[in-house]
Amino acid sequence: KPFKLVSTKLLSTNKEINEEIIKNMKSLLLSSLLLVCQPSDVFAKPEGVNRPDLLPKTQTNVIDIANFLSKGQEKKVLSSIESLQSATGYKLRVLCQSYPNTPGLAVKDYWNVDDNTVVLVVDKGEGFNRKGIPSNVINLNIGKNVDLVLPSQFWTRLNNKLGNQFYVKEKGIDIAVVNTVEAITFCLQDKQCNDIPFEL
Repeated sequence: KPFKLVSTKLLSTNKEINEEIIKNMKSLLLSSLLLVCQPSDVFAKPEGVNRPDLLPKTQTNVIDIANFLSKGQEKKVLSSIESLQSATGYKLRVLCQSYPNTPGLAVKDYWNVDDNTVVLVVDKGEGFNRKGIPSNVINLNIGKNVDLVLPSQFWTRLNNKLGNQFYVKEKGIDIAVVNTVEAITFCLQDKQCNDIPFEL
């Protein structure tokens, strides 16, 4: 039975054969990477929400739609935020939500978010990341000017330590919010933090 001709290119030397093998391997590797990196519906980011109707009628620096905080805790958080802004000019804003029940993008105009603003978004974190690990409840949107004050190591550790599901389950989501606010407000005034400035 006649064989099927795969390629008309003649490979006359070992060097040419090796080059062809390497070329084919590179092509195969690239194809594999492209396949792996294709976005998946399972891990797709939630669609953006823009619901100004869920914003409070009066201006406030804490929006607790999910009712994570007690009245006393909310008052403490507001006091810390006001002290930070008065001392440094940096703005910290807190949004407690349960997606998709959130004002979402509407908070940008409501709070006049700029490069001096940190928006702390606290969600139930019931989703999972690409590695199948439960999502953190703490998410930070850090303005460019604020990002220069503290090393990225601080923000990463803050998010991973206070926002992980194990800490929230042990301490409660309300404590996670209060401690995150305390860490941010202290460190943006101290300007020396590389890690959370208190024992967990």
